[in-house]
Amino acid sequence: MILYHGSYLEIESPDLEHSRKNVDFGCGFYLTPIYEQAVKWCEKFKRRGKNGIISRYEFDEKASQKLKILKFDSYSEEWLDFILTCSFVSEHKKRWKFLCAMKGVSTFDS
Repeated sequence: MILYHGSYLEIESPDLEHSRKNVDFGCGFYLTPIYEQAVKWCEKFKRRGKNGIISRYEFDEKASQKLKILKFDSYSEEWLDFILTCSFVSEHKKRWKFLCAMKGVSTFDS
């Protein structure tokens, strides 16, 4: 599976150690299989006078068998409950390390 990450710099390898804490779901590395969505993520950096760079990754789906995966195939009440819980409960944020994408949203806990 091909995944994209929009930023102001190229990131060769996802690194959770440098993740910001005060983002939607807490520390994590956010990805999407939708190229256009990564382009939109870059827009905020461009507004700040920085470059918008999209990093591309190949994700080995077989490797995900070693991970605990919470997957949402579409927007749903369960997805919304998860989003709201992450937004307001900091302990819940700490449980998950994220690789997130909409249209098959996946959250991985390693």
